[in-house]
Amino acid sequence: MDERCADIKLALKNLKKGVSIDDSFVSEQLNSLRVIFTYFLENAVFSRYGVKRQTENESKSEVTIWLEEKFDLFLKLLMVSVTNNKRFALVIFFKLLKVEVENSEAKAFSNVPLITMLVRNLTSNDKLETFFSGVVAVDYVNVYHDVKYYVICSIKEVVQNMKSREGGEDERSFEIDNLLTLLTSIHYPESEADIAKFLVPIGEGEGGNFDYENENENDDDDENDDFDAESGDGKKRKKSKNNSDSRRKKKKHIPSVQRLSAYRSKFGETWLAFLKLPLSPRQHNKVLSFLPQSIIPHLNEPLVLAHYLTLSYSVGGATALNALNSLFILMTQHNLEYPKFYQSLYALVDCKMFYSKHRTRFFKLLNICLSSTHLPAYVVASFMKRMCRASLNAPASGCLFTIAFVHNLLLRHSECGVLVDRNGVAELNDQFDPEESDPSKSGALNSSLWELKALKKHFHADVSKLAFVFDKIDNKTLPNDLDEHLAHSYKSLFASAIQARGGSVKLAFAKPDVLFLDGDLGGGMRMK
Repeated sequence: MDERCADIKLALKNLKKGVSIDDSFVSEQLNSLRVIFTYFLENAVFSRYGVKRQTENESKSEVTIWLEEKFDLFLKLLMVSVTNNKRFALVIFFKLLKVEVENSEAKAFSNVPLITMLVRNLTSNDKLETFFSGVVAVDYVNVYHDVKYYVICSIKEVVQNMKSREGGEDERSFEIDNLLTLLTSIHYPESEADIAKFLVPIGEGEGGNFDYENENENDDDDENDDFDAESGDGKKRKKSKNNSDSRRKKKKHIPSVQRLSAYRSKFGETWLAFLKLPLSPRQHNKVLSFLPQSIIPHLNEPLVLAHYLTLSYSVGGATALNALNSLFILMTQHNLEYPKFYQSLYALVDCKMFYSKHRTRFFKLLNICLSSTHLPAYVVASFMKRMCRASLNAPASGCLFTIAFVHNLLLRHSECGVLVDRNGVAELNDQFDPEESDPSKSGALNSSLWELKALKKHFHADVSKLAFVFDKIDNKTLPNDLDEHLAHSYKSLFASAIQARGGSVKLAFAKPDVLFLDGDLGGGMRMK
């Protein structure tokens, strides 16, 4: 032991020399420390992070206290290399983590102080996005499901500690960015069949101190057996009781890391804790963009996000646009009741949206939201009128989409055809109120789409040509492909225009036979 303690002193002394030491030397010293401490942990010489000593009830010796102090110093130096994006430090860390778990009293993950330590150091990494997604996630977190599960638990703990800890606004924003990177880089299992690989294999009856789940037999069967036994003699009652006891023994405990429901529960708790942090508008928009595909499908109860989404939707602008998709999913797939949904959606339709970088996604969602044939005619008419009015100040690409979109709505809702057929003084005495925020009170159904006449005289030939599609609408008319029109932009329209081949043009041109006219210098000089 004395020799190993001397090696610990020497290795720690070498590591303290400074940052000028090359990576190979640091890796060698850290790995030597890992080997030494692994020996002590396997022989239960000292207790740390769940590993129990053989003489736990006795007072700690000076050697034990010294080993614990040096072990903590070793971990601190190891975390410095992790923070500096050193891959070898991660290899050493997870080897050490495996030894800790295998020599713990539970022989499995019973607590996660080491993983919490790792997560806490990763949040202070200024190059975390590249390091985590390229190294930590690829090699460990997205490979071993027990590591993944407890990383999620550790993120929740770090988030909760961040709420109570004081710090500068810039520092906290930086840590929140890193936590968001951690949460969005983890690949979550789709089914329990995907939960197959573990850093520490789980044996029967082993698991952490998190919740368990009983499977196979139900307690109701035991009660029914006892009830049946009462109607018979004592032998039947005794036999039923023995069967009940043996059935209970056969019940299998499933560790949390092997249950999909446990993943989703911890995942939801972690995200809810994260959303309570003081997020900036940029961070809010990033979270909202991940919700539909990467978060909502992995929650046990997606409706817990309803309050957050409705608040985000009421903000308006880009934030409301990013919340729109998730909110629509909760309404259509999880029975969320949101009476003011279409009123809020109506407020998002304006000429500014045609110039937004999110316009393609918004118009796709708008088409989905208005795809139902059960919508009232006055609601559809209000959206049609508002889109046409906004298109008067829109670019040519926006006008093309508006025409195709309104045309599809007219095919889907024939009762709105009066907006096109109505003529006379309707365009001079427009009943539509553009300032009204409620589509049911806008008066659009009593108006007309006179804006389409203006689009027929648009400067761009494609717009004016497409606007004539409203002259003939019948049951045989096919709907427009909106994806084709969503792909248009000024750049694409210009490119298609210059690539179009024009016909031959005849010019009134007479071939000259002289270089200069009479009276000019050199006049009369003829060409050969």
